[in-house]
Amino acid sequence: MMDLVKFTYKHVTFPLLDKIRRINSLEYLRSLERSQWFPPSQIEEMQMRKLSALLNHAYNNVPYYHRTFKERGLRPEDIKKISDITKLPILTKESIRKNATDLLAVDFKRYKPKVFVSSGSTGKPLKYYIDASSHTAFVASRWRSWKWAGYEFGDKYASLAGLALVPAQITLSKRIYEHFLLRNLPLSGMNMNEQNMAKYVEKLKHFKPQFILGYPSTLYIFAKYLKNNGVYIKFNAVMTTGETLFKHQRELIEEQFNCKVFDMYGCHDGNQYAAECSEHS
Repeated sequence: MMDLVKFTYKHVTFPLLDKIRRINSLEYLRSLERSQWFPPSQIEEMQMRKLSALLNHAYNNVPYYHRTFKERGLRPEDIKKISDITKLPILTKESIRKNATDLLAVDFKRYKPKVFVSSGSTGKPLKYYIDASSHTAFVASRWRSWKWAGYEFGDKYASLAGLALVPAQITLSKRIYEHFLLRNLPLSGMNMNEQNMAKYVEKLKHFKPQFILGYPSTLYIFAKYLKNNGVYIKFNAVMTTGETLFKHQRELIEEQFNCKVFDMYGCHDGNQYAAECSEHS
């Protein structure tokens, strides 16, 4: 039965999710899973090829970067290796706010980008744009990171985190999307009191997810609650994100959930930048 669920999810539900999002993450995922085994020299060559295309686009189409290159007496071809990008200034949130219009490519409309706003967890929320290509890369790289932790399409998982991962208000359509399409049980980490955590235990026992994703702090608080109450919930793996994972947090979470932790870091306005694989090194 489970094989049928996973087959349906991979070949029916997953393509449906891509269609809803208007992206093609499955194809991009296959590409990532091939390239992750390339030798370092081949990966670096691919990085430089993509970086060169990006720099040429920015120089020719983005007023802010055209001006920045000119001010430094640079042209895209002057960036010959990865370390050369230090010749360009770091792009800060303040720079983005001050140069919002000039950071839009002159042809940006043809990419049909959507406007998003950051959670504001590090200060003021930031408005940014994401096109289908960027969203495709983000979703595909996230799936790859999860697969490193043992996740397979169709596996159930729970999310225990803040607003960036678990919305404060979950509408009926969002609940259907999360529960039936993503097979996700969202649990808010905003009020981690004993009454709520007792409810979470019952929900997890009923839903039976194989994985749990969340902020290290919320998972650590939950693990402490479970330990103090003599409750054990087993997962195939725990995936942490959004904060620094400390050694004492990892140790208690792994002990209480009887599985390994896979730490990850990513941003919706960027990508899944880094993720821990089965080597845990």
